[in-house]
Amino acid sequence: MDRQPPRATSDEIDLYIRTYYSLLRSSGDVRVRAFEEAHLYSRSSLHLGAEDPNPDLAAFAYSAARLPEPMPNIRRIVLGQSPTQFRAAGFPIERWQVVRTRGRRRPLRWDGGQTLAVFVASGSDIDDLVPILTAYQLEWNKLRERLIAGAVTDVTDDASLAAALGVDLADVARLRGALGAASDQILKDMIAHDCDIFVRLLDGSFREYQRSAQRWWNAILPQVPQGRPVYFVSSNSHSLANLRRRRDRDPLLLAACIPPRARQPGPFEPRAGLGSQGRPARDAVAGQDRRRRAGDRAVAARRR
Repeated sequence: MDRQPPRATSDEIDLYIRTYYSLLRSSGDVRVRAFEEAHLYSRSSLHLGAEDPNPDLAAFAYSAARLPEPMPNIRRIVLGQSPTQFRAAGFPIERWQVVRTRGRRRPLRWDGGQTLAVFVASGSDIDDLVPILTAYQLEWNKLRERLIAGAVTDVTDDASLAAALGVDLADVARLRGALGAASDQILKDMIAHDCDIFVRLLDGSFREYQRSAQRWWNAILPQVPQGRPVYFVSSNSHSLANLRRRRDRDPLLLAACIPPRARQPGPFEPRAGLGSQGRPARDAVAGQDRRRRAGDRAVAARRR
């Protein structure tokens, strides 16, 4: 793996991408700790306090919201494309519990112990997940150091937490919001153990992308109207609201935004769940976070 020091912003991002793809393509489990140095170099706008010894509560809340509730118990994350692929690797995920996150709709299965199975539909899923995991681990361990140094014994005492973490009570409330209803237990776990996650990308995952996309397309092909434009809408909740803001400029979008009960059925009625399964294809819907879009475009340009 090329470990040349970064020279500019693009080099920092390239180094990060090369680091985790090179490691994930190797066989076996990879420690998230191996991504941390490159993560710090990348200086992500969503993790501005990565290099600061003080906890970055905003980054921790962002990452925690995009990981499932059992995350404090999870030590191993397995990435794959299909149930068949997981079974072949010895992971009977059909018998595992379905878990969800507040900020992502990515399919997840939990074995009830320390292993989480994550379905990745494309390389962009990996580009999204790895920085989230790395930020989560970095900030968990910084929070843990502060709690131990502050000799916190009663995690229900917000004043003690604020003093140990060097924040105010409002920040403690935000931290509890990020941890969810089980915040007391998670804070106890945080004091009890560090965060040391391992990630494994199942062999053949990159080759599975095309086959997975083809299976998805074959499933929806019978519903695709002939001779009509098709819009693949992002699964983010704000996407349809953004469509509504554009509807006066595009009659087709106006028709797509009117609820089916408010108009006569046409030859193509939008079907629930269709957009949430795909990636932007013919027309990407506006409204994604500007920083994220700029980063995605830069990464895509460099890959070409």
